[in-house]
Amino acid sequence: MAICRAARIVFLLSVISCVVAPAMRATGVDASPIYVDFGDYTGAAAGLVDGTPVTWNVVPTINPFIPLALRNSSGCNTGIEISQMTGFATNYDDTLDGGAWNVPSISWSVGSATADSFATSGTGTVVFSNLSAPYYRVELISSRADSGANRVANYLVNDTYADSGGPTGSQNFSASIHGWGNKLFMTWELVQPDANGQLTLNVIPTVEWGYVNALKLQVADEVYIEDFSGSIGNLPRKGWAGKAQLTASSSVINLPGGGMEARIAEAGGYTYLYGNFAGDETAQAVFYTDAFPMDPALFDVTSFSWLMRNQNQATPISGRVVVEIDGQWYATTETFVHTAGANTWAPQEFDFDRLPGTWSHLTFDSVIEVGSPLTYELPEDTITRFGLHFQANHPDGWRAVRFTDFTVKAVIVPEPTTWMLLILSGVVAAGCRPRYRNSRRV
Repeated sequence: MAICRAARIVFLLSVISCVVAPAMRATGVDASPIYVDFGDYTGAAAGLVDGTPVTWNVVPTINPFIPLALRNSSGCNTGIEISQMTGFATNYDDTLDGGAWNVPSISWSVGSATADSFATSGTGTVVFSNLSAPYYRVELISSRADSGANRVANYLVNDTYADSGGPTGSQNFSASIHGWGNKLFMTWELVQPDANGQLTLNVIPTVEWGYVNALKLQVADEVYIEDFSGSIGNLPRKGWAGKAQLTASSSVINLPGGGMEARIAEAGGYTYLYGNFAGDETAQAVFYTDAFPMDPALFDVTSFSWLMRNQNQATPISGRVVVEIDGQWYATTETFVHTAGANTWAPQEFDFDRLPGTWSHLTFDSVIEVGSPLTYELPEDTITRFGLHFQANHPDGWRAVRFTDFTVKAVIVPEPTTWMLLILSGVVAAGCRPRYRNSRRV
């Protein structure tokens, strides 16, 4: 069948975009998935993922290992590389394969990627370098077919076990039973690169061998998370500060101050930001951070979430999300109230948008005041600071407010290659329609 002209255009421009994108990508983070096939006994991995052809990065040998520049699923360079791989042997023997998975519910488990592997009987290490996003999601297939042994190992990424996989995640994961037998793979939902911008996968066998067959690496939705761990003491800490106004006639004070507490505390297995105040029902406080400015050209914010707990349940404290844009503060018109009980942590979440009526002006220089809802959209500029506003709502003020696990989720704005391919997909749809008049089929 003849290839339609539009398809040829898409192919040509996608190649061009892969050439020009690296220089442009410096302004953002590539959010497309990266697929890695360990071993080339079956040749380069091939197959559709979610119905689409994707690029696989094949590690052909580890003797000697040559650093491998990784390409995303569209075939474009990401700047990320596998910079180190030690402690593994290559399985080339047909009887020592991982088995061809091709599990429909695991779209990336193409047989040519899962069938071969690298194996270790000591400690195997794979180092991914040049990672620039705040957090990543890692998925790993470890599989050993046709084996009478369990082939058990511990798998850690930056010294952390997986969130899911076998019965105990990636601890004592059996490549034969959990991998090949049950078709389970390991997932690290949220991993932060180390100070050198690296993720290190360690495979430590406990019964015979550990295996790496195929891996998927992708930027996580979470771009900012603060659980306040490792920083007990008074504010400012961890990039967070606070201000309060205890009555309508009193002045705004920096926290801690005026006999009011504001600190990072720890109890009951949680580390949290804690404010202990006294005032009246008008008492207000704002806690905020400048630790992670978010340019909408790079991050399309989707939500703010946190865990919240307070005392004084008769009239619960209300909270609002606050953001600063172009030097002006805004607070959500929606309020979030803790009603789960004085000693219970309750999740709160705000689905971010900029629509009229969603935000109000917020001031907290001489007074803390939330204004009327905006009749226009929130400016689409960089969010320079963000946090939470609280109001007591009780004649005796509040005794304590606590929050932790403050999280911002965002879609990484597609780098230029992805945008070009998305736009060009419309060209394919328009240009590859069947032509019946004066045409012949080959």
